[in-house]
Amino acid sequence: MSSQSYGQVCDILEPICTSQDGLNNTASDPSPIPIVGTCVSLTGNRVAWYVILIDQVSTFTFQIEPTTPNDYDFAVWLNADCNNMGTPIRTNWSGAPGNTGLSIGAGNTCQGGGGSNQSDPINVVPGDEII
Repeated sequence: MSSQSYGQVCDILEPICTSQDGLNNTASDPSPIPIVGTCVSLTGNRVAWYVILIDQVSTFTFQIEPTTPNDYDFAVWLNADCNNMGTPIRTNWSGAPGNTGLSIGAGNTCQGGGGSNQSDPINVVPGDEII
C-alpha cells in the first residue's frame, strides 16, 4: 500500500471536474522535483498533481487563487505520461501577487519570475488529458 495520497505524486493524480472550486494543495512532501520548461528550469517543492480529462472542443483556462501571502507556480502538460513527462507546454513561475493561471490574451507560454502571472490558454479536443 502506498503512503502517498492523491495529488502527491504524478502516478496518483487528483482528478478535477468542470469549474471545480475550493481545491486545497495538500502536498506535504518537500522533496524537490526538477521541472524543465521552455524558458525556465526550476525545482518544485510541495508539488500537487491534478488531472483533467477533456470531453469537448474548447479553450482550456484556469485560475489559481492563492491566499495571501502564498505564491503558486504551475506547469501544464498535455497528453503526457507520468513515466516520461517531457517538457510542459505551459509554465509560470511569476512572483506577481494575485491569481495565476491560463487566460485568453496573456501573450506567453512560459513565464519566469519577473513577469505576468498569466499564460496563454490551451486549445483542446475530446480525449485530451491535462496534467
